[in-house]
Amino acid sequence: MHFIDLLLISIPYLVAYGCTTTAEGSTLFNLTLIHNNDIHAHFAPVNVWSSPCDEKSLREGKCFGGVARIMAQAQSIREKQPNNTLFLNAGDSFQGTVWYSLYKWRIVSHFTKLLKYDVMTVGNHEFDDGVDGYAPFLEATRHTIPTVCCNIDVSAEPKLVGKIKKSIVVEVDGRKIGIVGYLTPETTFLSNPGNTIKFMDEIQCLREEVRKLKSDGIDIIIGLGHSGFVRDVEIAKSVPEIDVIVGGHSHTLLYDGPKP
Repeated sequence: MHFIDLLLISIPYLVAYGCTTTAEGSTLFNLTLIHNNDIHAHFAPVNVWSSPCDEKSLREGKCFGGVARIMAQAQSIREKQPNNTLFLNAGDSFQGTVWYSLYKWRIVSHFTKLLKYDVMTVGNHEFDDGVDGYAPFLEATRHTIPTVCCNIDVSAEPKLVGKIKKSIVVEVDGRKIGIVGYLTPETTFLSNPGNTIKFMDEIQCLREEVRKLKSDGIDIIIGLGHSGFVRDVEIAKSVPEIDVIVGGHSHTLLYDGPKP
């Protein structure tokens, strides 16, 4: 059994958790998780209405997000915690602004590599331009940033074979940590994945993959998903071996303290 204390630090498009985990008979292990999700190609700062930031909003301190801010915050956290930090992305970096409309996967790949995520999962909007719009992105990033998703079967799609892992094991400060990904099966009709990709039930696939990780001696497991908050809660209840869930898709504000 693990005991986890979470300290939440949030800025637009980025959240950091400081996790203290321990299993019975083991020593205390500190882990910091930086994560974001559903950027939707908002690489430049925006105002409170999600419109491009103008000079007036900038002067008033009402500009939020943007790759520069995310990079600065992530770098600051990593410098303070150089040995025990992971930076995760929970999907849907594609689609949403003129950046994507003009430059498609290329611009997403450019900024994704600048942000230097440790692991990503798949968002439904990654398939908006079909397999041909997503496969080049995976090819461009897979050697430095692995993508994980356990409930997607791409065996019948040659352009994606070998580019998405069910899970990955990373070593942080001498400790092996399993990260398993998942994506809403509703992607079939929410986006344009075509008929060569099969989406399966998240819980069933997560149980199977977590069982494999446990059998390999991995005792800290992170779920990195894009199924929405309600489904994440169901997964947390149904797969208790997952210690932390980092989720996306529903754009749910998880506030700290009184409801804003």
